[in-house]
Amino acid sequence: MIDYGVIILPVIPMRESASHKSEMISQLIFGESIVVINETPDWVFVRNFADNYEGWIERKQLLIITEPEFDRWNQLKKQTIGNTTETVFCENSKTSISLPAGAKIPFEFAFKMGSLSFSHSLSIEPQTELSAISKKFLNAPYLWGGKSFMGFDCSGFTQTVFKIINIDLPRDASQQADEGLVVDFLEEVQSGDLAFFHNAEGKITHVGILLSPSEIIHCSGSVRINIIDHHGIFNQASGTYTHELRVIKRIR
Repeated sequence: MIDYGVIILPVIPMRESASHKSEMISQLIFGESIVVINETPDWVFVRNFADNYEGWIERKQLLIITEPEFDRWNQLKKQTIGNTTETVFCENSKTSISLPAGAKIPFEFAFKMGSLSFSHSLSIEPQTELSAISKKFLNAPYLWGGKSFMGFDCSGFTQTVFKIINIDLPRDASQQADEGLVVDFLEEVQSGDLAFFHNAEGKITHVGILLSPSEIIHCSGSVRINIIDHHGIFNQASGTYTHELRVIKRIR
């Protein structure tokens, strides 16, 4: 029997194998729903319903729900608030849960996730300006597999920013590069376009959000703003190019 679940903690690690010592390959955040593919007594191998990313998570960090609850929750999440950092209140435990940016919170001020009841008082005013949203995370540190304000990798950063405006991107930079329409020239860039960069082998390994034809915000060491031209990203501090431009895509 296939099991389903939902994340009820602010953020949890998704690991390559079933061990706390294993590499963190991504994270799951509050409200994300999963399908259980495999399991051990202490760990479950899951697929994130939003982006199909797979990995191991600790069993006790997951709330198992029924298939009807899974379907209902995913329908409810289609009408959501694009939050940055807020809190929800769990009626069962009488405690508050701090939310990471991009957590899917329904417009309804009271909602259920499986057997648990929650409430919130978040504003339902939608956020749509990608440049303003992305700048909220300036100086957040780089973290391999991270997608919260406590640490991002490059594609975790872009995925989170777009999730706030209710656009679901794939997890990895190479997967995100398959989305949207090609923008042929930097001069045609609009704020919010994504720029992708490749390594010496031609593999796409980095992504950032263009603020203008000459500026990009991306996570490299930390979330930062750098100069970009047709060669790639220029680091003003080091006086060198750090990433070679491959393609620009418009997602919306």
